[in-house]
Amino acid sequence: MAPAEHDVDASATHLYFTDVHNRRLRTVDFDTGVITTIAGGGPDDPGDGGPATCATFSTHPMRVRLDAAGHIFVTDAHQNRVRRIDAQTRIITTVAGNGDEAYRGDGGPATEAALTVPHDARFDRAGNLYIADTRANRVRKVDAATGMITTLAGTGEAGYAGDGGPAVAAQLDGPLALDIDTAGNIYIIDTDALRLRRVDAATGLITTVAGCGDMGPTESGIPAVEAKFGRPRDVKLIADDCLYLLDGNNASLMRIDLATGLVHVIAGCNVSGFAGDGGPAADAQMGHPYSMAIDPAGNLYFKDCTNRRIRKIDAATGIMSTFAGNGERGWTGDGGPALDASLGIG
Repeated sequence: MAPAEHDVDASATHLYFTDVHNRRLRTVDFDTGVITTIAGGGPDDPGDGGPATCATFSTHPMRVRLDAAGHIFVTDAHQNRVRRIDAQTRIITTVAGNGDEAYRGDGGPATEAALTVPHDARFDRAGNLYIADTRANRVRKVDAATGMITTLAGTGEAGYAGDGGPAVAAQLDGPLALDIDTAGNIYIIDTDALRLRRVDAATGLITTVAGCGDMGPTESGIPAVEAKFGRPRDVKLIADDCLYLLDGNNASLMRIDLATGLVHVIAGCNVSGFAGDGGPAADAQMGHPYSMAIDPAGNLYFKDCTNRRIRKIDAATGIMSTFAGNGERGWTGDGGPALDASLGIG
């Protein structure tokens, strides 16, 4: 079975993640370590306008993101929507997508537009929402002031082309994940092109930051544009000059220094497995890592899909540990320690 696709995000008090096979959004309290379900598990009706715990997600609620106000956004991929859970009321609504699997609606309200299996959504500092419209091979933008949707990058034709030119005239191939720096530059995991690409906020031009397009393991200390990837899955900026990249098939976490352009493997050893808890992350094994989050202290959390766990790399020590999940596939453990819970993530 292919690894599940899902995401994590962190606030000052909780880690949030989509429990994909259970069609739920769950959270772990950093202080107590207790796991709870906060959305999903409802009847067949999607549940918009009601409590999030009564809502239904598709078979793949892909990624969860928090905005500056603490509202929770979930890309409900196979319902072709981006959904919002209010931080105070916990009411769920749709903010983009009408449920149709198609590409249309640019220039109109985002809620009336069609998306094609969106996998990620991110906010810039102005509150604009960017959506990885994955099977449409595009990145789309929802204007914070008007709610109107447009295309930022991609022609819709799957491929790798257009570097150095306008992003809207470039080809993307399965854009899977996004991140945005403080200047508004957008980083795109162009997963089937085996590359990380960047759209300049000032010029709208697209370039490649990492990846040569060849599949395979990469080495530390080489230029990022020469790196091989197995299957890039997520990108996370830790500063405007440094980012992390998760490579699923190579079972590794990389750091890319944007000032020098060099890539370094900092976790995983290009061997899929489960080993290394309690030791240096560089010596640990993981299985198809998919997505990651960073808490305010700089600790990194990622989904270890094959092993059905969420694992943690301590910012101060570099030590790897398991944060949630007992390794069994299922839906158990709400109200108890996250380490004892069964997760539907692999």
